[in-house]
Amino acid sequence: MGMPITGLVYLSALFFSFWTGLAVAFLGYFASTILYYEMAQKISKIKFVEARLERIINRLPKMIKNPDTVTIALSAMIFPFLFMVLSLGLMKQDRLKAYTGIYLGGLPAFIIAYQAGAIGQNFVLEYNQTRLILSGILITVCLAVHFLFVRRAKRKFNV
Repeated sequence: MGMPITGLVYLSALFFSFWTGLAVAFLGYFASTILYYEMAQKISKIKFVEARLERIINRLPKMIKNPDTVTIALSAMIFPFLFMVLSLGLMKQDRLKAYTGIYLGGLPAFIIAYQAGAIGQNFVLEYNQTRLILSGILITVCLAVHFLFVRRAKRKFNV
């Protein structure tokens, strides 16, 4: 609960083998998303908090009050992880939409943090061709997802 998700991903890649580190990083990422989202949902149902949140949410533009998955994913690429997850939970957004948007939007940062840890491990350990090939595939997927979202955002917002 006290470690930033980027730090968890980086350290998983640095200290574990490729597949073990990837599993630990994904599990930590998924678990923290679910934990923070559900915690925010519970807090938003407290009467004292609910009344104040309702006044704040009513002032927000529709795109922020009820974002679609693409808007959530694009926002997750810009705003900090904890801010996004807590905001979506407090605004009682649909779980599937929130989780999907957070995971897709956070994928580029996840891959970059994992790559940084893997590169750090390669400096410490010996050269590993399998790790290098899989790292190249991860970076390619990261860039493809990022460009896909940017292209979709440009069409959606007429930029």
